[in-house]
Amino acid sequence: MACQAHMGLDASNMGFMSRTAARMVGMLPPPPVFELHHPNMVMATVGEETGVSVEYTRPFFSKDVTLTVTGSKNIVLEQEQWVLDERTGTLDIPYTLNGKGYDTILVTVAGEHQGKAVKESRRIYVRPRSEPASVVAQAE
Repeated sequence: MACQAHMGLDASNMGFMSRTAARMVGMLPPPPVFELHHPNMVMATVGEETGVSVEYTRPFFSKDVTLTVTGSKNIVLEQEQWVLDERTGTLDIPYTLNGKGYDTILVTVAGEHQGKAVKESRRIYVRPRSEPASVVAQAE
């Protein structure tokens, strides 16, 4: 997505015909089957448990849909897999950041849609705060 935005190929800025033509020639990826809404980057305090919310929507005729999360080396996840029984909902993914560095949480949704296995992934970047959250809250 970041490379796509840098190249100026933002599908939301195109009209219907331009977006369709760009997808047909392979300039844009196909639209996702499972919709996920989450922040691209979150801030966390090292050593404190926090969470990130992920909103999801899955197609009506999809089945056996699961959401799996994996973290990089400094991310400790309490739960790594959820079964998405509802068509829409919000999940809170609890995690703890155990060190400073460039860390990510990889969110993967897998399931069956129209008789085909579908697997889509998204990435959430985690950045450490420079001072504890209690100091930030007192300053505000």
